[in-house]
Amino acid sequence: MMVKANGLALDLGPLSGKEDMEWGELCRACTQGRRAPALPSDFEAQLKGKAFTNGKTDLPLVAELYKNGFTNRFGAATVLQYSQMGWGDAEAKTLGALIGAGTCSNLTKLHLGGNLIGDHGAAGLAKGLACTPLLKELVLTGNAIGNDGASALANSLALVPNMERIHLDSNRIGPAGACALARSLSNIAGLEWFYMSGNPIGDEGARALAKGLQDTPAVEWLYLSGCSIGDDGMYALACSLPSVPSLEWLDLDGNHIGDAGVGALAERLEHVPALERLYLRN
Repeated sequence: MMVKANGLALDLGPLSGKEDMEWGELCRACTQGRRAPALPSDFEAQLKGKAFTNGKTDLPLVAELYKNGFTNRFGAATVLQYSQMGWGDAEAKTLGALIGAGTCSNLTKLHLGGNLIGDHGAAGLAKGLACTPLLKELVLTGNAIGNDGASALANSLALVPNMERIHLDSNRIGPAGACALARSLSNIAGLEWFYMSGNPIGDEGARALAKGLQDTPAVEWLYLSGCSIGDDGMYALACSLPSVPSLEWLDLDGNHIGDAGVGALAERLEHVPALERLYLRN
C-alpha cells in the first residue's frame, strides 16, 4: 500500500455493486481517502493511541515491522504514483517530509497530478525535493498551485540537476511564478519536457521563460497553450528558438497571438530543424 500506484490499491467499499464505470472512473472513486504514508516516528506515535492485547510487547513489535517495511519499500522505490488521490496540502506536506528524510534516494519519477495541492502543499513538497538526487520527472498537473508554490518549487528544482520532465500545466501560476521557474532553468541543463499550459503567465512570464530557455538546449517538448501570451511574449519566445535546436513539439494554442507574433515565430523556425509539431489554434 505504501508505494503502490493509485490504480493498484483500490477501496471498493464505497461502491454498491450496481455502478457502470470505466476504469478511470473506478480508480477515482476508489482511491479517495487514501492517506499519505506516515514516517515511522509518526506511525509509532499514532499507535500509542491504540489498544493492544499486550501493549508492552505488541506496540513496539508493530512499530518495528512498519519501520522495516517502510525503509525497504521507499528505499527501493523508483516511481511514486499518487495521482488523482484527492490529496491536498496536508498530504503533500507529509509526503515532502517523508522524501526530505532521505528515504527515497532512488526515486526517479514523482506523479501527483489531478489532486488538490495548493501553495502550502507545494512548498512542503519542495522541501523534500533536494533529497531526490536521481529525480527525473515531476508531475503536478491539474492542482491548485499558484505563484508562491511555484516559487518554492523553483528553489528546490535548482537542486535537482538530473531533472528531465516537469509537468506544471493546469495550475494557477501567474507571471511571478513563471519568472521564478525560469530562473531555476539555468540549473537544469538536461530538461527535455516543460509543460506550463493552462497557467495565466502572460507576456511577462513568457519573456522570463524565453530567457530561461537559453540555458536548456535539450528541451524537446514545450507546452504553453492557454497561457494568455500575446505578441510581445511570442516575440521573446521566438527569439529564444536558436537556444533549443532539439525542439520537436511547440504548443501555443489558445493564446492571444496576432500577426506580429506569428511573423516573428515564422522568421525563426529555421533554427529548430527538429520541429515536428507546431500548434497555433484559437
